[in-house]
Amino acid sequence: MNQPIRYGGPMTTHEQGTIENGEFVKLFATFNQDDVALVESLFQANGIAYFTIGGNVHYGPVVFMVNGAHAADAQGLLRGVDLKLHKF
Repeated sequence: MNQPIRYGGPMTTHEQGTIENGEFVKLFATFNQDDVALVESLFQANGIAYFTIGGNVHYGPVVFMVNGAHAADAQGLLRGVDLKLHKF
């Protein structure tokens, strides 16, 4: 599966469309770069389609956008993991 992954910067037209069409949902946001690395590793290892928005810790958090079809699986992977999150 080809995973859409965004490491900061402006969103592409495709990414904006997937959000507007409800294909991707906001799962959570964090300022903690260790959490970002851990979650990306978990999602990649388990085939969770995602991308991130933001990433400049001085101005805003990293927001994880997850494919809606994978949202429950993504939440399950994070259950019990001690992350410094800002949940939506």
